[in-house]
Amino acid sequence: MTKKKGSKKTDGETGQADARNGVIQTQAPFLVIASPLEGEFVGLTFNVRGFAHVEDPSLLSLLVQSHNNGRYYLQGEVTATPEADNGFIWDADCQFGDPDAPGFSYTVVAVYGAQLSLKSFDAIPDGLTQSNSVQVIRSAVLRQSFEK
Repeated sequence: MTKKKGSKKTDGETGQADARNGVIQTQAPFLVIASPLEGEFVGLTFNVRGFAHVEDPSLLSLLVQSHNNGRYYLQGEVTATPEADNGFIWDADCQFGDPDAPGFSYTVVAVYGAQLSLKSFDAIPDGLTQSNSVQVIRSAVLRQSFEK
């Protein structure tokens, strides 16, 4: 715990502050990708899902890094649904490469903190909060689902 001027103390790990006459809580942005799982096979497109503790869900974006060329590609719009604990469940459709180029590996990462306008990046832009990175493999053959 680090002490600030006045009666407030701040915990740098959680972003929480407490005051002698009440409690003030601020939550640092937190993002997690829940699906797909690390090493999972995906098709050309996959609906990536996760959870976020953020103030403004419109500042959430998904990036897919191609291991073929190392670039990060901005994906489609992220849809966020509020949860009871002030977080959001989110999802977005991602595309893994071109239709004619299956079999490569890709890394998916969610980012928060700015509206991204470029379609691709050499690196994740500075100043953004990042989720866990999940590496997936684009299957050369689309798998059929045998759900009953």
